[in-house]
Amino acid sequence: MRTRLAVQPADAWVPARKNHATPAQLHALVAPAPDFATVKARFTRLYDLPPEAAAVTLSALEQYYLQRRDRQAHRQAATQALVDQLFEND
Repeated sequence: MRTRLAVQPADAWVPARKNHATPAQLHALVAPAPDFATVKARFTRLYDLPPEAAAVTLSALEQYYLQRRDRQAHRQAATQALVDQLFEND
């Protein structure tokens, strides 16, 4: 609790952390964020999922964020081709 209180903004009310997150709630975290660090900080501040669920959720949020940025920059095909090449060598 002390760790959480130490990282809370002094001037903004933060609701109690939730132990579940809906896709709509997660989308709301990603939509206005300028970078993934902001998404991760918001998620950590708002949600208290078990460690494995939090890891899966953060991974999905990061992938969504990156794919959305690639789509906006019209580079999704080039990115996917490179990812496919990297997996071929695994």
